[in-house]
Amino acid sequence: MSNPSSKEKFESKKLPMMPIRDVVIFPYMMTPFVVGRESSVRALEEALATDKKIFLATQHDASIDEPKANDIFQVGTIVNIVQSLKLPDGNIKVLVEGIERGKILGVTETDGYLQATVRVARYATETTPRSKPACSASLACSSNM
Repeated sequence: MSNPSSKEKFESKKLPMMPIRDVVIFPYMMTPFVVGRESSVRALEEALATDKKIFLATQHDASIDEPKANDIFQVGTIVNIVQSLKLPDGNIKVLVEGIERGKILGVTETDGYLQATVRVARYATETTPRSKPACSASLACSSNM
């Protein structure tokens, strides 16, 4: 079904990818977590060396240590790495902010980390004139109580 008040544009990007366990990151969400898997550390370092953007997608089964492309959900989030701190045990603590949703078109292994070609869907929503008065009316009604 199409929504007349939203317009879709597609664009694809190639980004380092990090499978994550037991958490789903959404756009506009700020989340801290610890990265310890060698391939994930390499993907993170690659992202930090370039534009600080990385694609995060959740694993189907958190117990798998080295997930392959078919062990990872196809839809994930492109995030910006806000902060990173290397811990004494070799792990890295990161703070990420979700930017936009993406769908995996293909995954390759490059220099010991996963790299994903991601289709980005951007939605531009428009406010319709009738939604403004409805909101104003509901605010006016609640203030009369």
